[in-house]
Amino acid sequence: MASTYGGVLGFLAFSTVLLREAVKSGNVDAAMVRAVLCLFGFAVVGYFIGWAAEIILDDSVQVQIAREIAESSETETK
Repeated sequence: MASTYGGVLGFLAFSTVLLREAVKSGNVDAAMVRAVLCLFGFAVVGYFIGWAAEIILDDSVQVQIAREIAESSETETK
């Protein structure tokens, strides 16, 4: 999940910067440098967001499964 978020966020930043620079100015070299820097920066941020989301989701599922197992064992003992 982390690499997916990193890739999506990086590509989104890259394309957004390229489009903005194409409209704003015609300097292709500067646009590519900014776009690549934003690609890597936002990919790192997206990776950490995805990593945190994966941990939170895994913990939530584990708690839910443990709760359901506890509830089912209580009803079987009655």
